[in-house]
Amino acid sequence: MRMNGSIRRGARALLLAGLVALAGCSRGLPPADLVICNGAEPGSLDPATSTGLEELRVVMALFEGLMRVDPKDGSAIPGLAERHSLSADGRTYTFHLRGNARWSTGEPITARDFVASWLRVLDPATASEYAGQLFYIRNAEAYYNRQLKDPAQVGIRALDDRTLQVELTHPTPFFLDLCAFQTLAVVPTAAIARHGDRWMRTPPVPVSGPYQLESWRLGDRVRLQANPHYWDAANTGCQVVDLLPIRGASTAFNLYQRGAIDVIWDKELIPSELYPFLRTNEAHRANFHSFTYLGTYFLRFNTTRPPLNDPRLRRALALALDKNLLVNKILKTGETIAGTLVPPGTAHSLPARSEEHTSELQSPYVI
Repeated sequence: MRMNGSIRRGARALLLAGLVALAGCSRGLPPADLVICNGAEPGSLDPATSTGLEELRVVMALFEGLMRVDPKDGSAIPGLAERHSLSADGRTYTFHLRGNARWSTGEPITARDFVASWLRVLDPATASEYAGQLFYIRNAEAYYNRQLKDPAQVGIRALDDRTLQVELTHPTPFFLDLCAFQTLAVVPTAAIARHGDRWMRTPPVPVSGPYQLESWRLGDRVRLQANPHYWDAANTGCQVVDLLPIRGASTAFNLYQRGAIDVIWDKELIPSELYPFLRTNEAHRANFHSFTYLGTYFLRFNTTRPPLNDPRLRRALALALDKNLLVNKILKTGETIAGTLVPPGTAHSLPARSEEHTSELQSPYVI
């Protein structure tokens, strides 16, 4: 692989850091089929309390919900529920679980497991930051706020072992997308009751996704092993996957160059000065992939303190900010300049230039 002079010199200068990290990641383990640079160390692998990308990526491999994410277009497709129906008023979903839905320990996954998992998210003691994703369910918010103490009044019911019925407060077109999100995945509440906060560190951990947790070594890696009891195990590609907690862009890129890791997912883990070269160099094009990311970067001001409590000053700052300069000369990583807070193409969103978005387009605070 050929590199230009400045990149080659930079790589040599940073090589030592990469080699140190590589040595720290070996520890005598057999090689994995796939090694991924995953960013920061996960703070949690519990679907109810995970919030960061570095956590949610691992959680998606370990736990599944009624729906899962289509890897091609990101839409919600059947997961542990093989089919579902929706009432005429758009408020009641009935999910039918797969007959071969099992925990990694071999026991069946039932509709009651989903009821217990979702009620656990709604329990304030769990401290789930994404509990609000369940508030579309009848009485879920009242139960979370302890205004309602009877869980039977929350619109989640197991009609039998394989049938789950969910009643919403109002029709929610994106509810199936929520059912594919990690917070709504099914978790082994019986194991959680036995082991408490250490349930993810007490093997064997019953999981519902395509991979099971083989080991989690802080500062080293999360190692995943294919789950033989997963309902779609025949289509699981790699048998062993390692996710490394690497935060330094230079370290990550050095390890990739030496073949120690196979995938760098996050643009923050590639030195920004290399982006123009990686995008245009013929030798790197086959391995460098860019795609639209559903997110918006913005500046947040403390509007309670002067002088930023003056909307005229905030407007002046927004008008003075050169977005083209910021994107093309400073970031250099291919971001699209934002005209609205909601990115174009977001599912179920209004077109960016509809009348409903006029106020957003005129807002000087969205960058």
